[in-house]
Amino acid sequence: MKRSTAPTLTVEEHAPPVSQPQTLAEWRDWLCDQEMPIFSSTARRISATFDDARAGATELAQIVMADPNLSAKVLKLVNSAYYNTARQHIDSLTKAIILLGYDTLSEMALTASYIESIQSARKRYNANREVIDALHAAVQAKSLAQLTHDPAPEEVFLAALLYNVGHVAFRCFEDDLGNEIDRLVYLEKISEAEAEKRVLGFPLRELSAALAKAWHFKGLIEEVHQSKPRNMARARLVHRAHEIVRLQKRGELDADQVRIVMEPLRQYIRKPPAEMLRLFEQNTRITGNIAKQYGVEHARELLKPADEMDGPPPFLFMPEPTATEETAETEAPQPVPMEIEAPATPQPSPQTAHRLLLLQIQQDISNHMEGDFDLNRLLAMVVEGIQRGLPADRALFALLNRKRDLLREKAAVGWPNASDRLPIRVSVTEPDQIPNILSYAMQGSGAVWIRPDDGPKWQKLYTPAIESQFGRHECFIAPLAVTSRAIGIMYADRALSGAPLDQTAFDDFCHLVLQATFGLKLSRVHG
Repeated sequence: MKRSTAPTLTVEEHAPPVSQPQTLAEWRDWLCDQEMPIFSSTARRISATFDDARAGATELAQIVMADPNLSAKVLKLVNSAYYNTARQHIDSLTKAIILLGYDTLSEMALTASYIESIQSARKRYNANREVIDALHAAVQAKSLAQLTHDPAPEEVFLAALLYNVGHVAFRCFEDDLGNEIDRLVYLEKISEAEAEKRVLGFPLRELSAALAKAWHFKGLIEEVHQSKPRNMARARLVHRAHEIVRLQKRGELDADQVRIVMEPLRQYIRKPPAEMLRLFEQNTRITGNIAKQYGVEHARELLKPADEMDGPPPFLFMPEPTATEETAETEAPQPVPMEIEAPATPQPSPQTAHRLLLLQIQQDISNHMEGDFDLNRLLAMVVEGIQRGLPADRALFALLNRKRDLLREKAAVGWPNASDRLPIRVSVTEPDQIPNILSYAMQGSGAVWIRPDDGPKWQKLYTPAIESQFGRHECFIAPLAVTSRAIGIMYADRALSGAPLDQTAFDDFCHLVLQATFGLKLSRVHG
């Protein structure tokens, strides 16, 4: 993904909300503010990480980890055959970045967030129908990009995925006008763009461009909507991919049509039409598998061309199922296939499984420190390792500023509503030199286990500044030092579950902090 074209995020003023959008601007604002606000926010934060390959990877991991649903979905995807061709098991986001790369993870995160926001649409059938076309085009576009040796095929994937975002969003959240457009296309044999202009006053292609601008997408995602994109060759990959999907849906994709579709790309791709047709058909099957991983229902059925379906398109005449119908369909008994049970495999005890997980985390951190490594990514791995390995509910790495009077959050996991809160900032020289739990820990040379209920001495360390950002919880804190000077702290607690900390967890915390300290020293050696 080209970071030089990263967006500069600003607050864009929107028109006042309206109950029934009429103009293009009103539709844009309605979709951004009322129907897809979660994706709007996530898209802006993820796109902001495009600016810096090294720092962006750490920030991206934190964005994903802050959303448990998104985190689980991405971890499932990184172990799928499409993304993980080496079939190496990946059990953490930082490990995914190391093995698969920042570009691939950002593709997955943005795609998963986009599909999840659409899956919550009121018109579930329309949502699945539209998102499968977008995903299909994205897979075809990325395949074409790889054939042309494009430097960032993941960016081509996202540009194709979001090319019809206005069309997708409109169809997912509006029914009557969408049905009217479909009827005009089907019965009067006019183009979709013409039908959209008759019903809405503007083609949905313009809504896609307006949403891309509102979400501050730059680079190819924005260029594909321009009449004269800066990089015409890359934009054509997206346009051709959507044409392939359109022909496939109509049952018209054959060798002759492939020759016509590929004509604008003949300078870059010189494969015979029959070979390209086989590739496109293979990509259609791949799309069905990927869509299932992303949680799209009935993907394979929706990928069938029109000539394999009987009668007119059902969405022209069939209303959305009622809640009662949906419940009845869901609860209808299904035949249970007969399966031969495999011999039971002995499962390790929870304690053994936990120790194996911790050993794997420590090994991953050690492997990362081989050679010229990324220190920011290492520290993010340690923070994630503390949360998963102890386990802890919350974990934090905070760095001292140059004046050595303020600790600033650099990596944190486990804080609820992470997208809405401000980064943690705590003074280590509070008024009247009153110590707090962080400044107290930094005065020592090793980790401390602080229990607020152990007496007045510890209770005094929970100053108002600490309580406002951490609360009053039992915790582990350790200074991170280079030579003899502390440069920051590691913090862990179980504030959300209320589970007590124990000696084993403290020992594991100390070991992970030791690995972080070793990484700091190595980074100084490597310069």
